[in-house]
Amino acid sequence: MVRTLAAFVALLSVAAAAVASNGDDNSGQPDIFARQSIPAPSGCKWFGTAPWCDGDCEAPYTYSCYRHKCGDGACCVLSGWKRLCCRPEAVSGAGCF
Repeated sequence: MVRTLAAFVALLSVAAAAVASNGDDNSGQPDIFARQSIPAPSGCKWFGTAPWCDGDCEAPYTYSCYRHKCGDGACCVLSGWKRLCCRPEAVSGAGCF
């Protein structure tokens, strides 16, 4: 049991280091360990649940506008991204926002 726990802690450390070096795919966003949530604009919603995030848009939020490791709060540490999805009427003619 102790070995299993030690292996799990080691895996979490590696995952956290990987996330820290690649917190988001959009320049200028806060570091994931700042734990700042990014509020969803009106007509939009975050999809994906930490720590294993696999955010996919669901109806009626059909436009994928943004992805981030933390999104609305708790960060995706082990895998995946949170996805900000918006209703068609919330998206401007040129795209998201």
